[in-house]
Amino acid sequence: MIIGMQQIDNFADRFLPPDASLSPSDRQREHVFVIAHLASPVCVVILSAMLYGLAGVDTPQFFGLMLGFVSFYAYPLLLKRVISFRTASYLSTAQLTVMIFLTVYFFGGWSSFALPWFASLPMAGMLYLGFRGAYTTSALAVTGLLVLLILNLLGHGFPNPIPNAWQTPMLMASIVLCVIFNTGIAFLHVRLHSLSQDLLQERDTLSMQIQEMAALGSWEIDYENNLVTWSDEVYRMIGLKKSEYDGCPDSFLTYVHPEDRDRVAQQAKDLRKGKDLEYTYRLLRPDGDMRSVHVQATIISRVDGVPCKARGFIQDITERAKTEDALRASEVRLAEFQEIANVGSWDLYIARDKPDKSHWSAGLCRIYGIEKDAFPRDFESYLTYVHEADRDRARRTWTEAFESDTPFADEYRIVRPDGTVRFTIMQARLLQDQRLGTKHWIGTTTDVTEQTLARDQLQQAQKMEAIGQLTGGIAHDFNNLLTVILGSLELIETRVKGDSTVRALVERGIKASGRGADLTDRLLAFSRKLSLNPTALDLDHLVLNMTDMLRRTLGEMIEIRTLGDVDLWRCHADQSQLENALLNLSINARDAMPEGGVLTIETANISLDEEAAAAHENLEPGDYVMLGVSDTGGGIESDILKHVFEPFFTTKEVGKGSGLGLSMVYGFSKQSGGNVTIESAPGKGTAIKIFLPRALMHHDVAALSPVAAARPSA
Repeated sequence: MIIGMQQIDNFADRFLPPDASLSPSDRQREHVFVIAHLASPVCVVILSAMLYGLAGVDTPQFFGLMLGFVSFYAYPLLLKRVISFRTASYLSTAQLTVMIFLTVYFFGGWSSFALPWFASLPMAGMLYLGFRGAYTTSALAVTGLLVLLILNLLGHGFPNPIPNAWQTPMLMASIVLCVIFNTGIAFLHVRLHSLSQDLLQERDTLSMQIQEMAALGSWEIDYENNLVTWSDEVYRMIGLKKSEYDGCPDSFLTYVHPEDRDRVAQQAKDLRKGKDLEYTYRLLRPDGDMRSVHVQATIISRVDGVPCKARGFIQDITERAKTEDALRASEVRLAEFQEIANVGSWDLYIARDKPDKSHWSAGLCRIYGIEKDAFPRDFESYLTYVHEADRDRARRTWTEAFESDTPFADEYRIVRPDGTVRFTIMQARLLQDQRLGTKHWIGTTTDVTEQTLARDQLQQAQKMEAIGQLTGGIAHDFNNLLTVILGSLELIETRVKGDSTVRALVERGIKASGRGADLTDRLLAFSRKLSLNPTALDLDHLVLNMTDMLRRTLGEMIEIRTLGDVDLWRCHADQSQLENALLNLSINARDAMPEGGVLTIETANISLDEEAAAAHENLEPGDYVMLGVSDTGGGIESDILKHVFEPFFTTKEVGKGSGLGLSMVYGFSKQSGGNVTIESAPGKGTAIKIFLPRALMHHDVAALSPVAAARPSA
C-alpha cells in the first residue's frame, strides 16, 4: 500500500511546480487537490450516465452543468505554470459552490439529488486550504443554501426533470457517490500524510545520523514568523538543551564570540537581503568552551521573489581549525628556522603544458632579494640570477641531474636585483608527480656568503701569517748577515784610509748594507716583529705636520684634502712607523692618479660593537682612531685586491716598486693592535683605512718630532 501511495504521490507531483519553500503539509494539500480534481469528474460522468441513460434527462441545463463539472480537469494542468495553488483552491471552491447551487436550482431545488454535495464543500476547503479554507467554504455553502431558501420562498425555480420514479434512486445514488468520493479523498489524504510523515521521519533520522558523524548541523530561519529552527546537532555544538533556546534569531548572537558578533550580525542582514553566504566564526558555549564553526547559508524566496526563509548548514571545525593553526604555527617556525639558518626551500615544476604548482619559501625570496610574485617561473629565467661566471656550470649541473635522475649539490654565486653578489649552496632532487604526470624539482638554497667570506678571510689571514713568519725569519737571518758584513766593512775602512779607491768601494758597500737594513726593517714590520715605541699620538696634529711635506713630495697635480673629527681621541701607536705608513699610502695614491686627482686624508673616532668588530679580521670590540687615505684613481680589480697586502706583490713596472709598502702598513697596524682595510673598484678609486687603538689615560703623550724620519717604500 505504501508503494501505491508513493506512486500516487509521485504522479501528483508532476502537475506541481518545484517550490522548496513549502512545508511537507502544504505540499500534501497540493497533492490532494490534484488527485481530487482528477477524480471528481469521474463522479460527474457516472451521475450523468445514470441521468441520461436511465432517467432520460436531456435538458440543455443538464449538458451545461455536465461540461461545467468536467472542466475541473483543467485545474491540475494550470498549477505548474499559470496560477498558484492558493488561487486555484479559491477558484475551484467557488466554482464548485456555484455548480452545486446551479444543479440544485435546475434539478428541483430542495428535492434535488445534488443537495448532499453541499456537505463536501467544507471538507474540500479543509483539505485544500486547512481550517481557514474550511471556514470559508462552509460560509459559501451556508450562503448558497440561504439563497436557495429565499428563491424557494419567492416561488422561483425549475421543475425537477427527473421522472418521479427515478428521483429517489438518483438521490440515493448521489448520496452514495458523495460519501464514496469524500471518504476516498479523506482516506487518500490520511495515507499520503502518513507516507509523508514516514518518509520525513526516515529522512530526519538519516540526516541526524549523518550530521552527528560529520559534526554537521542544519538550521532554518522563518522570516515571516521570526523563528529559528535547529537540528539536534546544532544544540550539541552550542551546548544547549532545546528548552534553553527560545528560537529568536537575535538570541542566537549571545552565543557568538564577542569579537565575531558584529560581523555575524552584518552577515545575517546580508542574508536577509537575498545574498547566499559562506563564512566562519567562533561560538562561545555556556560552559566557556569555544568552538570554531563554518556556516553555509542560502536564501529561499516565495514565488513573488520576496525572501521568506533561509536554510543552511553549520559545521564544527574546531579540530580542523586547531590543525590549521598548528600548521600555520609550524610554517612560521619553519620560516624562522630558515631565516636563522639562511636557508630557503623551493619546488619547481618544469612542464609548461601542466599546471604550475611551483612554490618558493619566504626564506628563498629573502636570499635572492626579490618579492615572491616576482620569482622566475622557469629554469632559464632563474639562470639570469646566477652569476655570469657560474651560469654555464649551473646549467650543466641541472641538465646532467635531470638526464640521470640523480640528486645534486652545487655552490655558485647569485646576483640580486640591486647588484649584490651572494654565495649559495643548492641541493635538489627530481621527483615525479603521479597525479599531474610531470616531474618537478624540490630543493634548498643556503646563503653561505658570510661563511664564504669568513673562510676567505681565515685563509687570507693564515696565508699572511705564514708569509709573515717566513719573511720574519728571512729578515732576521738577513739582518744578521748584514751586521757581519757591515762590521767587516767598517774594520776595512779603518785600515785603508790611505787608499782612496778601496775606501770608495767600502763606502759604497756600507751604503748598500744600510739599504739592506732598511729592507729588513720593512720585512720585520710586515711580520710584526719590529721593535715599536707606541705613545699617545694626536693624529690630527701628525697629519697637519706632514701636509706640507706631502704636498712637496706628491707634486702640484695632486690636491690634498684633510677631514678631521671633532674632539678626536688620541691613538696608541709608534710615531715614526705611523708617519712612514701615511707617506707610503700617499705615494701609492699619487701613483694611482698619473693624470692628477684628489687625495683625501681623514681622521675619525670609531666605536665598534661585537657585530661591527666581527667584520674586521682580529679586531676586538672597542674604541679606535681611524686614519683614512682615499684617492680618485682608476681603482683595483677584485682579483688583485685580495693580494695587495702580500709582501713583494706589486702592479708597478720592474724597478719602480718593491711591493713592501702596503705589507708594511698591514704589519704595523696588526702589531699596534689595530687593523687595515681596503675598498676599491674599477673606476671608483681606492680607500684604505687604518684602525689604531684609542690611547688610555696612562699612556705617555708623545711630543711630535719633525717628520724627517719618514721613509717612503713603494
